Amino acid sequence: MESIEGAVVVVTGGAQGIGFATCEEVLARGGKVSILDLSEEKGLEALSNLCKSFDAERVLFLACDVSRRESVVKALEETRYHFGRLDVLVNNAGIGSGTPEMVMEVNFHSVVSGSEYGWEMRTRTNGPSVIINVASTAGLVPLEQAPIYTASKHAVVGYSRAIARKAKKDSVTVHCMCPAFTDTGLVRKLKDQLRKSTLEKVGIQEPSVVAEGIVRLMTTEEPLLVACTPENPFKVLNRNKPKL
Repeated sequence: MESIEGAVVVVTGGAQGIGFATCEEVLARGGKVSILDLSEEKGLEALSNLCKSFDAERVLFLACDVSRRESVVKALEETRYHFGRLDVLVNNAGIGSGTPEMVMEVNFHSVVSGSEYGWEMRTRTNGPSVIINVASTAGLVPLEQAPIYTASKHAVVGYSRAIARKAKKDSVTVHCMCPAFTDTGLVRKLKDQLRKSTLEKVGIQEPSVVAEGIVRLMTTEEPLLVACTPENPFKVLNRNKPKL
């Protein structure tokens, strides 16, 4: 995809944090967004806030439970019907804690549901040509304070790598974004569990930094790019990973 202008972008978990910042960035560049979020209250608040700065006809909110495949499918189809097309899918929704089953459902299985159906849409109608799966640097370097979260994000990275080449044959570009610590509700909940030294060395970035990276990926044609923000956090992260 050459430009974001006029493109229709679906963002799961789009009512706050990285998702909301991504919606802002897309709209600022002339695109259209469909905000998917479990919380109708937060979703409507996000919709209201975005409509204060951007044209209301370019913004849609749909309540969606990404842990249920049928809810994801319904939201993608409603978005396509509303805007007449769907160009980019950002699988961003995620949680940092909960039962292992729930963390995997939201963080990983929802990515599979969205990617598979988005890919299928592309082969038969105006479906997305770009799928961006938001993982974490915890999907590349273990975060010992959150083993289930780490496992879910490793799964997202591995899945994205596994499908990228085949998806490209159907004109679907798959990318994976792996943000380091970002000032979101998820990281704030983990903050007490994280080593102070780790946070001081790596730092906490603003969601807008990640959003800019996600939007850049939308116009990157390589078959798969596993991107990080900041660009090279591994030197610091590797100092803090467990020694076996």
